[in-house]
Amino acid sequence: MKPQLMLAKRATLEELQEYSQWMWERLFVEPKLDGVRFVRINGIWTSRQGKPFYNVDEITKAIDSIKGINKFLVDGELSGDDWSHTVSFARSFRKKPTGEIRYKVFDLVHLDKPNIACRDRKELLAELFYKIRKNIHVVESASVSSFEEFKIVFDEHVASGCDGA
Repeated sequence: MKPQLMLAKRATLEELQEYSQWMWERLFVEPKLDGVRFVRINGIWTSRQGKPFYNVDEITKAIDSIKGINKFLVDGELSGDDWSHTVSFARSFRKKPTGEIRYKVFDLVHLDKPNIACRDRKELLAELFYKIRKNIHVVESASVSSFEEFKIVFDEHVASGCDGA
């Protein structure tokens, strides 16, 4: 089986209110990131569509140096000061743009064992990225068991500047 990238599920607040506790216990809540998807598949760093990015050598070298990382698809988002800065930074191949760009990693998929449960992948992610490197951050995931708990996490994400959860 080919490893699959994690995709967020879009749902309205009304739909979420109808979720059972059984459904909530199988979900993770993460902040909605405003960046560009950046993945490492078989040692090659690209967009989700396979397009190259530039000016990200510091990030890719740091992650590529993690022992055992070659066994995994690494999935996350690049983000700068805002959307325009992110895109111009990562897409400019003529000159290095000013400012910094960050990589927010949210998933690892084992290339030989793509069916590892999400909860176990999150634990592996924490183990491999236990030393947070400059400009590389692991996205925090929350487990909730009800709409009320989700709403608390959602409001915290919005208050911190995210677009939602």
